[in-house]
Amino acid sequence: MLKWLIISTGVLVTLSMVLLGLGKLLHDNEQRVTEIKAQGVRSAEGNSKSAARAELVISDGNSSQSKTSITKNIIRQNLTCISDEQCVLIQAQFADLTCDIAINTIGAAILAKTASDQSLAGKCPEVPPSAGARCQANLCVISK
Repeated sequence: MLKWLIISTGVLVTLSMVLLGLGKLLHDNEQRVTEIKAQGVRSAEGNSKSAARAELVISDGNSSQSKTSITKNIIRQNLTCISDEQCVLIQAQFADLTCDIAINTIGAAILAKTASDQSLAGKCPEVPPSAGARCQANLCVISK
């Protein structure tokens, strides 16, 4: 009887130690995830500045125009990426120009479903024929 009491106590102590260890690991992991999320917010703020720079290419020449282009909104919202495979080079149709734009695949699919845009593009970047799209700093960019 004493033998089983000692074995049971040993098993309970061992199980308690394992559970305490797992709790400690869970707590450490939660702290790391919180730090990563905080870094993500900070980098998202930095990316919004980068996205603003990317938007300059597709901004209107007439800043007093309050009507926002549907195509330009789709482009602005779909510049982000994680890998090069997510970026594609498409031709966006505007009333005055056809522009080669680097955008993620989701944005390309949305643009393919939308009607042609009647707003003015202003100007388009020069794109060589051998250009492609790649992911740089989590934004789709045109690579030459």
